[in-house]
Amino acid sequence: IHEYQAKELLERYGVRTQSGHLAQTPSQAGEAYTRLGGELAVIKAQVHAGGRGKGGGVKLVKSRNEAESVSDSMLGMNLVTHQTGPDGVEVQKVFVAEGLDLEAEYYVAIAMDRASGNPVLMVSPEGGVDIEALADENPEAILRLGFSASRGLPDHQARRAAFFLGLSGDAAKQVGVILHGLASAWVELDCELAEINPLVLTSQGELVALDAKMSFDGNAL
Repeated sequence: IHEYQAKELLERYGVRTQSGHLAQTPSQAGEAYTRLGGELAVIKAQVHAGGRGKGGGVKLVKSRNEAESVSDSMLGMNLVTHQTGPDGVEVQKVFVAEGLDLEAEYYVAIAMDRASGNPVLMVSPEGGVDIEALADENPEAILRLGFSASRGLPDHQARRAAFFLGLSGDAAKQVGVILHGLASAWVELDCELAEINPLVLTSQGELVALDAKMSFDGNAL
C-alpha cells in the first residue's frame, strides 16, 4: 500500500503521523497546501518503492504556486529508484504533507523473524537511511527484540527500545505508545512488515511518523 494509506492505518492505532492530503492534479495539490495552513510543505510521490527522495520524488515547497508547479512536474513522471528498476514507476498521486522542524530521526519497524516464526521489533537511532545498508555497515546501530504475537509487545521491551534510542521522559512515553500501536497493527492487520522510517522528534517535542510502509501476509488475505 502507499505511504498515505499506511499512515491512515497507523493513526487508528494511536501513532501520530505527518498531516497531509492526497492530490491527483496540480490544482488539488495547491488546495491541499492551502488547507495545511503552514508556510512549508512537502510534496511526496506515492509509489510502491523506497528511495523516492534520491529519485526526485520528495520536494519542499513554500507557496501554493510552488506546490502546484512541483506537483505538475511530478505527476506523470517516471520515478526511478534503487527499488523500481531502470524503467521506473509512473507517479499518479502525490501526498502534500505538513513541513516539520526536525530535531532527530529514528528507525522503527516490526517484521517477521522467519527462524522463530515470531515478530521482531527493530529500532535504530539512525533513521531516514537505507536500513539494509546500515545493517551491513553498522549492525550495532540496530536493536532487535523478538516478542510473541499472541501476547503482544511487553512493556519492558518498549522501555528497552526507548533507552536504546536515547529517549527519556515524555519522549520515552510517546515512543512506548507508538511501539505498542505498531505491534498491534502488525498482528491485527496480518502484516509482514510495518515500518516507520523516519520516526522524527520535532522541535516541539513530538514524535511523528514522517514516512510509513506496510506490507501484508498474502496467505492471510
